[in-house]
Amino acid sequence: DDSLTRLNAAINAVDNAADRVRKKEFNPSVTVQIHTIGLGEVGEAQHELLKRIANAPDSNAPDVNAPQGMYVFAPTPAQLAAAFQKVGGEILRLSK
Repeated sequence: DDSLTRLNAAINAVDNAADRVRKKEFNPSVTVQIHTIGLGEVGEAQHELLKRIANAPDSNAPDVNAPQGMYVFAPTPAQLAAAFQKVGGEILRLSK
């Protein structure tokens, strides 16, 4: 199916781009830590993709040699502010 092929290509592209950013391929002098937030009803595959993008320690294949980020899930829009606060707190902690 053509739409499934496009979806898989998009997933692979975003996963690859995040990996390249963490490996400093675009700018060797900048270390980047990626955090992701999931919202709403998503399947396990979407959770795993967001964990992999963040290189979260609980992803199925974290790269221990790259910066590890955080994946936060907000089941409803009402919980989105708390998810952003959690990520923001981590960013502030790292900036000190």
